[in-house]
Amino acid sequence: IGEYLQTDMIELFYRTNRLPGTDHLAAVRNELEVLSFTERLQALSQSMQSHDALPADAAAGHMERVINVFTATNAAVAKYRITPCQCAESVILLRSRDDFRQRVEADDYGWGQYLAAPIEAHDVPGNHFTILREPNIEILATGLRKALLSRANERR
Repeated sequence: IGEYLQTDMIELFYRTNRLPGTDHLAAVRNELEVLSFTERLQALSQSMQSHDALPADAAAGHMERVINVFTATNAAVAKYRITPCQCAESVILLRSRDDFRQRVEADDYGWGQYLAAPIEAHDVPGNHFTILREPNIEILATGLRKALLSRANERR
């Protein structure tokens, strides 16, 4: 990605995930622009690690992959058009209760406008980056197992 886009994507990543320093993005942006891309990623990694949003042992290239995935995801989301689902079954929504992206006010995270079926929401510990790490993954798996078994029992 180009130099300008790199800084924009890092800034957008900060804003989207409400990372520490988001309130001071103008200063952060000025500081980031004088750094090389590698140094920018190191600064972002350190900030995220200090707030348990990234494992302390993450490899050096991890943030570059995260930014590349984030960039591709944003491009895909910009093109995607949601088609409402007329599913009859209720939908299970597993919400990360510690998510620092609390920009969605609706309990159903906005999915209710696209689903005719009721939404069964379950809160699980962790945030967007930690929900699939121990011990959160065990709690998520247990909650999902219970919900699926409950559905299976209802059908009998």
